[in-house]
Amino acid sequence: MYVARVRPTAVSVFTSVQIRTVTKGPKGKGKQQQLQKARMREREREQQKRKHLMEEAQREKEFAAMKMAVIGEPLDPELLNPVRKRSPAVIKEEEKVQRILVMKQWSREMMAQHKKQLQQLQAMLRCRDKAMRELRKVSPSLYEQALEPEHSLLTFSTRGPSETPALSSYIPPEEVTIS
Repeated sequence: MYVARVRPTAVSVFTSVQIRTVTKGPKGKGKQQQLQKARMREREREQQKRKHLMEEAQREKEFAAMKMAVIGEPLDPELLNPVRKRSPAVIKEEEKVQRILVMKQWSREMMAQHKKQLQQLQAMLRCRDKAMRELRKVSPSLYEQALEPEHSLLTFSTRGPSETPALSSYIPPEEVTIS
């Protein structure tokens, strides 16, 4: 016995109908098919896990090879001696005071620059507000247009769904924890 399932598909302006013919087997075959699909999914998971582990092992081998690669002659063990350390530089009191004074002066300069920038920004905002008040008096319609944001300044545009539905055929990889 044949069963036809109808599934509509969109083709430009017209709508077409796709017909699939399915044979119906004896009872109980659906359970076997489900078990086979579950086994296949399990095999695919195992293959993905093996592939992941193989890639990880390959990365570790490459990293180990990089660590073992010696450029030039090996270092002299005497150079690695912990006793052989550079003593901290001794800075005179005059030099310390001079450095502190230079840092304070630099801090003052940066603060003055910051205040100047804030004052310029506030002056620009006051001028803009004054111009908008004058425009409201002269032409209310132009004032309303001036309040609307100009979208041409922002060139970013995007298309597409913000959320996508889950794929029924996707098999997520199982987490592997290394302890």
